[in-house]
Amino acid sequence: MSNYKLLILSYSFSNTEIASKRWTNLAHELAENNLVDVITSTRNINTFNKINKFFFVKSRYPEILDKRPKNLIEKIQYKYALIKQVLFYKGSYYDKGKNNYSKLRTLVLDLQLQNNYDVIITTGAPFSWLKIVPDLIFNKLISDDVLIFSDLRDPWSWGIGYGMNSINKKRKKFEMDTESFVVNSSDKVFVPSELMKSNIEKNYNIKCCSLLPHGFDKQKINNSIGKLKGFIKNNELIKIIYGGTWYQDIDSVFLTLLRHFSFYNISFEFNIYSNSNFNKVLECKDSYSNIKVNINSYIAENLLFENIYKSNFYILILPKTYSNFLSAKFFEICYIGTPIIFIGKQGLVSEFITENNFGIHIEEDDLNNKENIISKLDFIGNQNRDVLNNYTFKNLSQMILHDINYSSKLQ
Repeated sequence: MSNYKLLILSYSFSNTEIASKRWTNLAHELAENNLVDVITSTRNINTFNKINKFFFVKSRYPEILDKRPKNLIEKIQYKYALIKQVLFYKGSYYDKGKNNYSKLRTLVLDLQLQNNYDVIITTGAPFSWLKIVPDLIFNKLISDDVLIFSDLRDPWSWGIGYGMNSINKKRKKFEMDTESFVVNSSDKVFVPSELMKSNIEKNYNIKCCSLLPHGFDKQKINNSIGKLKGFIKNNELIKIIYGGTWYQDIDSVFLTLLRHFSFYNISFEFNIYSNSNFNKVLECKDSYSNIKVNINSYIAENLLFENIYKSNFYILILPKTYSNFLSAKFFEICYIGTPIIFIGKQGLVSEFITENNFGIHIEEDDLNNKENIISKLDFIGNQNRDVLNNYTFKNLSQMILHDINYSSKLQ
């Protein structure tokens, strides 16, 4: 059995934050038979006893930039913080890793010289962190014997997040050049979707890019919903749940859905759990006598699992740009088993749902006809839960170890 020394750089490290669940869980699995150290900017980590050591690098990114200013004082604070970011940093000034980059670089150098890790894995965003190990090797500060694994959880220079759609051409070129340096310097580049893989391979003509899907923890879900086995759902009041980011361009889709359900001779209760902006939904949520819409803030993960299990259906509405994106949350919903009503563009998400009988797919335009959506769910077959085994963190960690085992550097 393998026994490697791994260093993982993950800005966030938590079982509750969506951005950090990927490598928090993978690190935990990798630590079963390997020594795993973690560098992070997340405070108060005390629930991961399998990890050998944690090293904390304080985040110096202005907290105000993570908020939507509510008053004049916050607007002034936001503007001041943003100006400082623009003046001090190249590329995207919304990259949280640039504020503690130099301290992190020093720490990585010291740790590698002390511990001689076999593999250093960095996940981004923030994307700036991905440059550190390739840069240290390029400048011959550490040996090139160490394996460089770079994980791109989201699109980098070609994406729309992390300020990429708001920076000028000069800053965009800086991000593109940095991305090129990282990709071409890495022994392995991981991405969570086939679309991202094809983009990387097309742009850089490399063969070291591998699909590492988002995963989920079966045991965690079992612990949450195990006590609910035998729970009987109410068919007179249809409960429909939504949890997570409420994307800006899905308001109109949801309102069309409400209008569609208003023609049914049945009562519906929508329970939404999100910290997003719901101005348009709030204006219309009480428009129909047979529909009640409850908007709640995020709740603990185990409680969300329980509420999904107790609901009749899970409503999944995605913008067109996410039609091929299979998130960790998506696999969790499928494993819980509550039928999914997916409204969005045809793609990998719709194919996974319909081919494995996890629910139904509806194009946005189809909401305007009078066909009964709920009745369509009566005709789906048994769910193919076996396919979900491919997306457990345990199996995904084995894929990573396979890449390490067969690396020519470690032979």
